[in-house]
Amino acid sequence: MKDSLIPVVMPVVMSAKRCVLITLMALLIVTPVLAETSTEEEVFFPQQQSAQQLLMLCASSSMTPSGRKRQKYCDGFVSGVEEALRFSSQPAGKNRLCVPKDIPAYRLRKAFTQYANSHEADLVKPAVAVVVDALTSSFPCTE
Repeated sequence: MKDSLIPVVMPVVMSAKRCVLITLMALLIVTPVLAETSTEEEVFFPQQQSAQQLLMLCASSSMTPSGRKRQKYCDGFVSGVEEALRFSSQPAGKNRLCVPKDIPAYRLRKAFTQYANSHEADLVKPAVAVVVDALTSSFPCTE
């Protein structure tokens, strides 16, 4: 009678081991994906952002998805400041900066990062103020 129980019990034990193994393998596959999605969902819109905070985002590595996302945020921020400056100077007729129409956003970001790196004392100022200084310094009007 003992021998007749062994074949019935063994498949159940093997099946449980197989189930645990499959579960562990699934966790190993899913865990990095879950960890990656949670780190990418960062908040990039702090009010009254300092130039130092913006510089950290702008100088992020383009080798990671989160770094590319930070750079895109920076591109949008600096491009938005440039657009606002151009728009606000139109009624007065005196332009504060003259950015070529075909310049890509990453060049505006580069102008800000170069200026910010060479004016470290300004990094405590609001980001928008330093971006204005960087763009007017990098793209002055010659008129």
